[in-house]
Amino acid sequence: MQLKSIKLENFRQFRNESMEFAQGDDGRNVTIILGENGTGKTTFAQAFSWCLYGETDFKDKTVLSKQVFKEMHLGEDRTVSVTLCLRHGAAEYTFVRKQNCLKDMSGRLKEDNAEFSIAKKDESGNTSYAQKYELEPWVNSIL
Repeated sequence: MQLKSIKLENFRQFRNESMEFAQGDDGRNVTIILGENGTGKTTFAQAFSWCLYGETDFKDKTVLSKQVFKEMHLGEDRTVSVTLCLRHGAAEYTFVRKQNCLKDMSGRLKEDNAEFSIAKKDESGNTSYAQKYELEPWVNSIL
């Protein structure tokens, strides 16, 4: 398995961030993530877990950015998403997890309509999508 990219939207402190991973071209096959304490390295790592399994190790399980929630009006909703692209064998996979978040009329966060999808592009360029019952087996077979 080779990681290609990850994109985080409204995930914890990451509002709209993406990263391309080293692909081994010209001997560059390692991506290093450096940062001061509290800058989001652990959150970034947890985005992988949330995308693939719908879970994080955080005590506060809310994945919506606190800043985004603060800026939302009553009755407004936003989407949190993580998109992970990787290559496994001759196929390219795109994993997407989305969570709809609503600021209810009482000012509380309501999370619903969680979605998880996997797209597989084969070496011929044909794209297929995992059925709901195939999602977990596809993740497990790749990882």
